[in-house]
Amino acid sequence: MKRNIIFDIDGVIVDNSSHGDYVINNVFDNEAFSKAIPFMNPNDWAVSMLKSLKEDFHIILVTAREKQYKNITLAWLKKNNVFYNDIIFINSYVNDEYVVKYKIITANRFNPLFIVEDNKQNVIGLRKAGYTVLQPNFIYYRLSGK
Repeated sequence: MKRNIIFDIDGVIVDNSSHGDYVINNVFDNEAFSKAIPFMNPNDWAVSMLKSLKEDFHIILVTAREKQYKNITLAWLKKNNVFYNDIIFINSYVNDEYVVKYKIITANRFNPLFIVEDNKQNVIGLRKAGYTVLQPNFIYYRLSGK
């Protein structure tokens, strides 16, 4: 049986270098962000990593994106040749505590070998829960205070 690994989407698979464009008065504009999804670029290193792991691991994508953007997200993943076995939409950009709790619940469900997550708060919560978490792109969250 293949071991599970979990990857976040935004900031890991998706290059989030333009996320600042969707923050107005310290509030994340989910609608504007989601309209931009088709035009976002992948992080090539993450796409390559997923391809190299697909034979040996069960890959689960976990995202805070709202379920109403499921179809456009799936189309983006297909267009960018992103390999995965399962995908879970947490459905909440609004409540960071909810996202952390749900990511921990998801990790508990799948018992992954490791998790790739860029959000500092999620990384801290997952590590406190005992999971091995790889954190790329830390500079974005350090600069934004997240």
